[in-house]
Order: sequence, then structure tokens, then C-alpha cells
Amino acid sequence: MCYFHLKQAVKRKFAELSVDKKDRTDILIHIDKMRGMVTSKQLDQYWNLFSKHYSKSSSFIEYFKKQWLSEDSKTFRWHYFNCEPNVFMTNNICESLNSSIKRDWTNREKQPLHLFLKYLRDVFFDVVLAKVELKTTVEYPGDLKQRAAILSQKALFIFRNDRYYIEEKGTKKLTFAAIDKFMGATYTTLKEFKEGIEQICTLTWDQRKKIANCFCRSGFTYGVCVHKLALEMFLGSLFKPVSLVKTQRRGRKKKVSKALVRDEDGIFEEPPKKQTKRS
Repeated sequence: MCYFHLKQAVKRKFAELSVDKKDRTDILIHIDKMRGMVTSKQLDQYWNLFSKHYSKSSSFIEYFKKQWLSEDSKTFRWHYFNCEPNVFMTNNICESLNSSIKRDWTNREKQPLHLFLKYLRDVFFDVVLAKVELKTTVEYPGDLKQRAAILSQKALFIFRNDRYYIEEKGTKKLTFAAIDKFMGATYTTLKEFKEGIEQICTLTWDQRKKIANCFCRSGFTYGVCVHKLALEMFLGSLFKPVSLVKTQRRGRKKKVSKALVRDEDGIFEEPPKKQTKRS
């Protein structure tokens, strides 16, 4: 399911179903939170709180449940727990290729099948001639590796129920009570549930492949995030980068003094030392 087109369809329905303009931005944010759900239990509880909070937009609630949440619909698989990690949840790439073929090869006219296959061969043959190197491995920025190494040294990961948990910002260690409340979806208000999602990051570990999968937005979609790298370094499947930066000493910095002073004749001499008064 293309998540981009889901958001576009929802935006078009706002005006049609008379959704208050003040609520539209917040509704889109809550839809993003529902997308990142780890289990179906979390989604059900979040949807119950969401529908109660925006009960005045009953027509929109009914539309969204029927179109995007009902299993009878073909468009209900757009949550993280229903999708494979590191897979783009959009078909914009295919549409971009289709647009370039229509613009540069078919002149936006319907062609016979044998001509269309010829055009496809020419398109990919041009790519081969241009010697375009397709990336098959993920490249991590150097600063991201350094941040992940620092985070892995803090040892903030908590293993519980076959998953690893860590605070999103990586500043403090989570409690078991907060993790159980997050996975059990025992929140009473929509605001509290939203804050819990923004605070806790969930990861899984593939023992056979020795790789981690993170359920944050960047980690799940692109396979690149600081939590994923930090867990792989923490479990020893990825080497930690060696920092060549000299560590800063604690305490106040020493005042910088002048090395040489030029006198009237243009000769550099050491500055006179200040005499301290003795008591």
C-alpha cells in the first residue's frame, strides 16, 4: 500500500467531509503515529482513543475506518506490523519511471505491445551504456557511526519479550513499567499514548543474519538510523569506529597568553610576567 497516496486521499476528504481546519494537521500527525504501530493491539487501542477524541467528525471517522482499517478493504496494510522492514511504502518510483517513458519514448500515446517492449529494452540499454552504478549496500555517514558508538557505550538497551527497547533520544534508560505500558497499550488518553510512542523506540534482532531492525521512521523505511547501528555495535555484529578526536578535559579552560610581544625596535620578546603580591 502506498502511504503517500493514503495521505493525499485523506487530505482530499477533509473538505468533502467538513473536517475542522484546526484539527486537520493534528489528524495527519496521528495517522503517522498509527502507521508506526508495532502490534495490532496498539493500533486498536490508539484508534479507539483517536475516534473518541475526534467524535465530532463522525463522518470522517466512519470513512477512515471503512477505507483504511477494515480487513475487507484492499488498502488496510499500511502499518509497520503488516509490512516488511526496509521496503519503500510508496510506488512513486514506479510512477516516475512510467512518466519518463511516456515523456521521452512514447510521446504519451498508446503503443502496440511489441513497440512498448522495444522501448523498455532501449531505456534499460541506455542505463547500461551510461554505466550507472546501482548501490547494493547501505552507506552510513561517518557522524552517524560516531553517534551510534557513543550510544552503544551507554548500554541503554533493554531486552524484553523478544525485543529491544531504548529511549528515542538516548538520554536515559527506560523502565520496565514504561515498556509494559507501551506494548500493552494501557494508555487512557490520546495525548499520553502519542507521547509514549515518541519516547520509546522498538527494535528486533535477527540472530541468523546478525542485523537489527528498528521501528522508527528512518530505520524501518531506509534501514539507516542511530538506534539500529548502536544495537548492532552493542551486540558485536558491527565494529565500533575509532574516534581520533582528542577528548576534552574537564574544568575551566586556561586563559590564552601572548607568546611574543613586539617592542619599539620591532624585536619580539616574551611578555613580562605579572608579579603576584605576597601576603
